[in-house]
Amino acid sequence: MYAVGRVQGYFPFTYLFIREDWLDKLELDAPRTTEELLRIAIAFAKQDPDGNGVDDTQGINMSGFAPDVINSMFQNTNWVLEDGEIVRDWERAQAALQFKKALFDADAIDRDYLTDKNGRKAEQDFLKGKIGLYAFAGNAKEIYDAYARLRSNVPEAVIAPIALPASPFGQFSAQFNPPFQLSGVINAKANDPASVIRYIDFMSKEATEATFKYGLEGVHYRMDNGVPVTIDKDKYDKEVSWLGDFRTIGPQYHTTEFEKYKQDLDLNKPFDREVDDLLNEALGLYISPERPYAGFTLDRYMPALPNEIEFIDSNAERAILDIWNRAILGGEAYSAEQAVQDARKAWEDGDGAQVEQWYRDWYKENKDKWVFTEDLYDVRIRSEFGK
Repeated sequence: MYAVGRVQGYFPFTYLFIREDWLDKLELDAPRTTEELLRIAIAFAKQDPDGNGVDDTQGINMSGFAPDVINSMFQNTNWVLEDGEIVRDWERAQAALQFKKALFDADAIDRDYLTDKNGRKAEQDFLKGKIGLYAFAGNAKEIYDAYARLRSNVPEAVIAPIALPASPFGQFSAQFNPPFQLSGVINAKANDPASVIRYIDFMSKEATEATFKYGLEGVHYRMDNGVPVTIDKDKYDKEVSWLGDFRTIGPQYHTTEFEKYKQDLDLNKPFDREVDDLLNEALGLYISPERPYAGFTLDRYMPALPNEIEFIDSNAERAILDIWNRAILGGEAYSAEQAVQDARKAWEDGDGAQVEQWYRDWYKENKDKWVFTEDLYDVRIRSEFGK
């Protein structure tokens, strides 16, 4: 089999939203550091920002995508590049764990968050206007829909994306959409290779991309100052929107899905204009070399571990996650320092050294030919495929 790739372009996937109206109510500024974030989360939980006189607000969600966002603040991605090697990190893990413990100990989060396995309860709490900082992952349409539901439930609610606050390890961003992606495979023994290549060439044309994305001019869209604008959203949804699978092989960077959704907003409507501003701000915040992704590469680009190494790694990580959870709930009786000691022992007892050696060997062999985080911010790539 031969894999076929495509270029999707750059746009966010993970966000941290804050209730700006709560900041205004409590006369607070948006957090710039993790220490400030902790103080604001506690204030959101304790100072009745919704003004209903009931102790029913939370500072931040801790289920769903929140652990990933918090870990990204502290560059706690398990594996980091240090002194020319990929190493298993514990210092950042301890800092992130201490932060989570502080949130729990201060009652700034839902104390039953571990039972919210898929983050649905946190989502509902946010939509009801009960969470001040919300870690979210999804596309532009999902952001629009969630904000519209929040505004319907709480008409005075105003949210804004914020950069992940800086920690002692630097300032980072969480996962964003992988700009390059292997999206299909072709039988290496295809009877007519030339036709296969002609098909790929056709699907890679900008005109093909535009047709599958916008439909037909005059039927599904009109040009407005050089921008395609959907004529009838219902007709577009019925006849064009589902063609995403046909775009799997072709490029997406000329107009990303993120940009396409923004183009369909009606800027004559105040709410649509507000969402457009929000999305533009998020793009600048989360796709920036000043705040790079926290890991040494995106999750989609992580090397595939051999089966025996994957087995060791997954078993050890499950044991370590259990330690982290017990430490968060354990209060002063189970310190972050002790939890890290216990986690390191679980890693060692679980043959984690084999995983570390595999990563060292892999990096030596691939450091000059893999896509690493710094490559994703290369100005030559961004100028060609970015926005």
